Amino acid sequence: MFKTLRTKLIVLMALLMIVSLVVTQIVGVVETKKMIQQDAEKRAQSIIKRAVGDVRDSFQSEENSLLQFSESPVVAKMIKDRHSWPALDQEFRTFLKIHENVQLAYIGTADKKMYTTPAAELPDGYDPTSRPWYKKAEENPDKVVWTEPYVDAITGKNIITLAKAVKEGGRVVAVLGIDMTLDEVAKIVNNIDVGYHGYPVLVDQNGIAVVHPQYKGKDMSKDANAKYMLENKSGFYTYTYENEKRMMYFTTIPELGWKVGTVYKEKDLFAVSRSIATKMMIITIVAVLIGIIAIYFLARSIVKPVVALQHQVEKVAEGDLT
Repeated sequence: MFKTLRTKLIVLMALLMIVSLVVTQIVGVVETKKMIQQDAEKRAQSIIKRAVGDVRDSFQSEENSLLQFSESPVVAKMIKDRHSWPALDQEFRTFLKIHENVQLAYIGTADKKMYTTPAAELPDGYDPTSRPWYKKAEENPDKVVWTEPYVDAITGKNIITLAKAVKEGGRVVAVLGIDMTLDEVAKIVNNIDVGYHGYPVLVDQNGIAVVHPQYKGKDMSKDANAKYMLENKSGFYTYTYENEKRMMYFTTIPELGWKVGTVYKEKDLFAVSRSIATKMMIITIVAVLIGIIAIYFLARSIVKPVVALQHQVEKVAEGDLT
């Protein structure tokens, strides 16, 4: 009877201990995964926000230069007297030497004349006032405007035009423009350390991968994940690719319409959680073994006095009052 009681005590206490340890482990692993995912989301948002800021900063010098050119007396004189173009051409050349990512600097006038540095062969009847960069600057005369990026037919590089209107008496008399490569944007994104063994991606407005570990330069517009990026301004979502669950956060670079994001493989993201779970499992097994031994001796110490008392009761029942 008392052996049965001792066994029941051991089993009951062992079960309670095992259940509490297992529940603690499960809750711990779930909470760890939750914390890691939240950290990854916050980290991704912070990293991408900083990257977008760095991209904007990379154009700040050129924007400031265009603003200065638009108010330059050299530009004003050239618009009135086209024979003074060599002076502005020299200023453009100096500007190009300083800004290596700028391929071409130019000015288009309201009377449909076009001047470029370096000299470019333009088709007959070329009308700068009909070009998107001229029209956009004319519509927004007080600020530097950006055109949509495009691929240069000669170099194959991604190019963007920055333009600024030149006003005289409240009227737009010319528009200044510069054509810049977007190599610096790709460099900024490539250098992002996203953590958790993830990787950065940069996709242009047409779905071409500008930065990607596998698909750089390839058209991803038909890919479901790329479509989601192109159709939304920003987002955080999970998807399966090559039989692996992945998580991505992305946002849009407003001036370019390009999408920049970070991608994490779930197995890499939760590697720390799995390591913690393994360690907790080992600790749980050791704790259970130690606990069972402790419970055995505890149950024995509880049952032993009861057994002694039972023996005394039996003696009294038999008439032994000693």
